[in-house]
Amino acid sequence: MAFLVLIGALVLVGAVLRLLHHEEPSVSETSETSVSVSDTVTTGEPEICCGLHEICSKSAQRAGEIVYFDDEELDRFSQRADDDQYTSAEVEEFRDILMTLPVGEIAQWQESLAMRKIPVPAEIRDEMIILLDEIALTAGKTSNS
Repeated sequence: MAFLVLIGALVLVGAVLRLLHHEEPSVSETSETSVSVSDTVTTGEPEICCGLHEICSKSAQRAGEIVYFDDEELDRFSQRADDDQYTSAEVEEFRDILMTLPVGEIAQWQESLAMRKIPVPAEIRDEMIILLDEIALTAGKTSNS
């Protein structure tokens, strides 16, 4: 009988903690919202779309300086219209950099390119989405374990 009471109490405490955890927004969610709003207000310019809507965090570099990933040569593509076609050699330049980045820096590289107004070739953007999706799935499996 005492065993059932103990199990019931643990289940009740777990349910209460879960409810409390879901009601309060985390500090990171709150700060991301304030950073996005303040960027839009202070610059007066629309945000640059990175093309990674489903998984884009848009938080790391918004308030700071541009971070380079040993990719200064890509600056020549700055201000290129999104619909301009990249040659296969130009796409390979992007791919070479993407494939040499540590997994944890892919999102930051994408943000760096967006801040530098360098449109990512569609093929590379698709590869980035796949890689970041895999990272998110792996992280989700690790945190759920």
